[in-house]
Amino acid sequence: MCIAIPVRIVAILDAEKSIVLVEGGDGREEVCAALVADAAGNGTELLDHWAVVHSGFVLSLMDADEAASRLAVFAAMDGLPVADADLHPALEETTPPIT
Repeated sequence: MCIAIPVRIVAILDAEKSIVLVEGGDGREEVCAALVADAAGNGTELLDHWAVVHSGFVLSLMDADEAASRLAVFAAMDGLPVADADLHPALEETTPPIT
């Protein structure tokens, strides 16, 4: 089973071939972003995006809030203290409090 831990795209190594450098929990890795490059323009706009990578390919992109929420869930699964708001930041902004 694969766990999709978010990583951040920190460098564009070859825009023409959509090769990027990602950084995450396991360090840095060169991966191919061709599957999502069209969604982000010509590939150069991928810099600083958050992504899900599997087997050397970027499978999807996400915003910083979604990445932070997913990272908080994994931290909570590891038993680390996590603020409740970090687990679902979008819900806190849109959901009225329960009274």
